[in-house]
Amino acid sequence: ECMQGLVTPKTVRACPGLAGRCKLPNGANASNESFLMHGTNPTSAVAILRTDFKIDLAGASAGTMFGPGAYLAEASSKADEYSQDDKDGAYKGLYAIVVSRAVVGRSYVTERPGDYSAKVTSGDFDSILGDREKAVDTFREFIFFHEESIFPEYAVFYRREYTSAPAPAAPELERAASATFFERPQGPVQAIPGSRAQECQVVIPGCCVTGTQF
Repeated sequence: ECMQGLVTPKTVRACPGLAGRCKLPNGANASNESFLMHGTNPTSAVAILRTDFKIDLAGASAGTMFGPGAYLAEASSKADEYSQDDKDGAYKGLYAIVVSRAVVGRSYVTERPGDYSAKVTSGDFDSILGDREKAVDTFREFIFFHEESIFPEYAVFYRREYTSAPAPAAPELERAASATFFERPQGPVQAIPGSRAQECQVVIPGCCVTGTQF
């Protein structure tokens, strides 16, 4: 039911270009660093790029099934479940996913909901892996309790375009998204289409956002 050790996120295999950036020059990745995704709204995505994740805000817009931490997914479909659109302003009608580089390290793996934060804050593990894929055939999530473990690097803004009419309530239905990628600059964040952004087409249902260039 519970195990320990290095668990490789599926993004490593699905996105080898990004996975390669997590390796040292000698090819090693002892800290099990990986790119993972966090669904949110565009305004919050810009704030995260500017100020990083804030663990003390955990649960403000979503649940905390495995403890009050930052929840990152290896599946874009899972991140999309948490994504919300801005109701007004420059990003009205757009949804957002923050693509982050995370030090996964050694994960405490569990299928059952509960507060497992002490497993990480004690230093015994580096992250929690909530394996709902094994438990109920949905998705796995990696939960972090140290802000220093996560570096938000990109924000993906997109629109949901349902492939069937009328728009369904079920999240399993494939959604196509027209997305814009914003890379985190060194200075103040200005998420404006054009500079350092790439237009692309993304399909949400698979393991990872694929066929894109970051």
